[in-house]
Amino acid sequence: MAVTQLYNRTTNLNGLIEYVMNGDKTDEMKYVSGVNCLPETAYEEMIATKNRFNKGKEKIIGYHLIQSFAEGEVTPEVAHELGLEYVNEIFGKDFEVVVATHLNTDNVHNHIVINSVSLKTGKKFYDYHASRDYLRIVSDCICQYYGLSVLEDKIWKHKGAYKRFAKENPYMQMVKSDVDRCLAKALYEKDFSKRLEKLGYSYSNTYEQGLVVIIDNTKDRKVYLQKFFGDSYSHNKVIDRILDYENKSITQYGKKYRISKEEYIKILEIKKK
Repeated sequence: MAVTQLYNRTTNLNGLIEYVMNGDKTDEMKYVSGVNCLPETAYEEMIATKNRFNKGKEKIIGYHLIQSFAEGEVTPEVAHELGLEYVNEIFGKDFEVVVATHLNTDNVHNHIVINSVSLKTGKKFYDYHASRDYLRIVSDCICQYYGLSVLEDKIWKHKGAYKRFAKENPYMQMVKSDVDRCLAKALYEKDFSKRLEKLGYSYSNTYEQGLVVIIDNTKDRKVYLQKFFGDSYSHNKVIDRILDYENKSITQYGKKYRISKEEYIKILEIKKK
């Protein structure tokens, strides 16, 4: 499982970068990479970014993020690749980052040094409760995708954290868009199921969890749409959207006709009997 810890840095950013790049811990810097910067000149590049936006005297000058994996669960190569994917997902568009994988303990772990100032906008990354939840869930999602274990304890402690993650994650938005298209065109639940299958998904729709889209059956990757996107993906709302014939034209045998929700439910009951 991956555990993430975030620390503010107020002094000696250069010393932190030198520490994480230590050759004794990274197999002679074999597992050191830079995102939006070169590891060897990362400190100078980060300082130049701060000065360019007149933020060289800010109290917090950087962040130290640690991503630790369970003992024996990943090789150094895999840990480093996961660290890079993790960093690119969250910081890759805006911040200078150094990623170093340390091999000097029983559990392989990544040390990640992040500039506090965006190289594109000059805005700062702010460490607060929701951002820590966000850092954790992105790490968990990546680990689940590659079949690694994750911690079981509750992390969504703050209102809006689920929706914030879903809004900022392009993959989640893609799944939502696919589901919305299928709901808009489906004439009944089996039709909805077939349309999702054509896109490579399966799903469940229960009163407890609402609509859950399964992305990869072999790795059990799931998107809980009600949790991430609200009540329009609850069990009853999904059924209502499928049976919303007021906004759908149904063509069969060359003719268009409409059927009410009540009539359709009666037909289903008769069919089951």
